[in-house]
Parts: sequence; structure tokens; C-alpha cells
Amino acid sequence: MVDWNERFRTAGIYLGVSAIAHLAWETLQLPLYTIWTSAARWEIAFAVVHCTVGDIMIAASALIAAILVGRFWSWPRSDWKQVAVLTIIFGLSYTAYS
Repeated sequence: MVDWNERFRTAGIYLGVSAIAHLAWETLQLPLYTIWTSAARWEIAFAVVHCTVGDIMIAASALIAAILVGRFWSWPRSDWKQVAVLTIIFGLSYTAYS
């Protein structure tokens, strides 16, 4: 029996933690770009939010792809390690490609 509540809760936790980590990453690396010194504050804030949302979309897509490609229908009760590895591989691969 599929427990959709558990799946949505687990995916929500993953995306929440991912969102916080990506927001921190985007904020910390911002001084490396010229926008840091040449843009208005609202443009900088927009860039951080825009990039963070894009990162969250990549993270969600990587998770869905890992579950579907690996056919891990019992996730998250089992196969969570395989899903985690595939999710990381897919996320990093897309990031390197883009």
C-alpha cells in the first residue's frame, strides 16, 4: 500500500532543507559576481531569489527523475539510499550541463 502522506512529507522535508541550503549557497557566492557591486539592492535580492527557485526546481526534478528512472516505487520506506545517490547524480549532472 502506498502511503502518499509519508512520500509528500519526506519530499517536503527534502525540498525545505534543499531550499535553505541553496539560499545560503546563492547568498554566499554572490560577492564573486559583478552584480554585487554594480546592481541595486532589489536586483541583487531578485537574483538570489531567482537562482534559489531554479535550484529548488532542479532538486525537485532530480528527486522525481531518480524515483521514476530507478523505479523505486516503495520510496521512502525502502530504496532511500539508491534514490539519494541517483538524485545527487542527476542534480549535479544537470547543473554541470546547464
